[in-house]
Amino acid sequence: MNRLAIFVSLAAACACAHAVTVPTYVTRVDVAAEGQSQAVVQLTIAEANAGPLLVPLAPSLKPAGPVRIDSAPAGVRLKSVTIADRPHLELALPEGVDKSLAVTASFPVKDVLAAPKAKAQGRRSLPEGSTLLDHAFVNTQPYTIGSYRAQIVLPEGSRVHEIREQAPKTKRTEIEPRVALNATDGRQGAVLQLGDVRQGDRASMSVEVIPDTRGWSWLIVGLVLSAGYLIGFRDLVSKAATAPLPAVDKPQFESKERHS
Repeated sequence: MNRLAIFVSLAAACACAHAVTVPTYVTRVDVAAEGQSQAVVQLTIAEANAGPLLVPLAPSLKPAGPVRIDSAPAGVRLKSVTIADRPHLELALPEGVDKSLAVTASFPVKDVLAAPKAKAQGRRSLPEGSTLLDHAFVNTQPYTIGSYRAQIVLPEGSRVHEIREQAPKTKRTEIEPRVALNATDGRQGAVLQLGDVRQGDRASMSVEVIPDTRGWSWLIVGLVLSAGYLIGFRDLVSKAATAPLPAVDKPQFESKERHS
């Protein structure tokens, strides 16, 4: 009888877990040039039930400090846990929680950008000064994530040189690319996005980041070209203004007398 009760309880818990969905999962990481970076996770949850709810994180976003709840319904608690060597956020939803809710949490992370590993004989796989941004997300939970989006904002003075890997491949029915480059507050970055992420599905990107040395050089080149154009245009106008005007012959009209 006890075994039957335990089985029924486990079946009910699994049914509740499968009923839960996460319509949107948005992560933003502001990468610091030095020290710890900052990650923000925004979730919308549908068909929520009281009890624990695990939210998987990309390994590169393992919290390096306390996890803070920025916004959530009253009574919601949150902490970071590690399951099978993978970081997760564990939400504790209270009794009477709304079926639909939104949660925003933030926490520090480190080593978002990593130096490439050396190849044989001590040679680097990328040029000096390059770093790698690796982000790999796996949905380890039984619920479906309607839309997963990870936005990485690079520190000032850095830019994306190359998208080395992106998975899964973009389908013909998808409008947006798997990985897109963008700019936020004047800082470059990359966005990884995937829809209908079911248990076991994986989304990942590997991006090469280099120092942005184009800013001043392109500005100087632009100023030189602009100055050259203005000088040439000024000389052209000056020559046109000082050149004598050609003589113009006055038209001669024959007078006709009216004969009576």
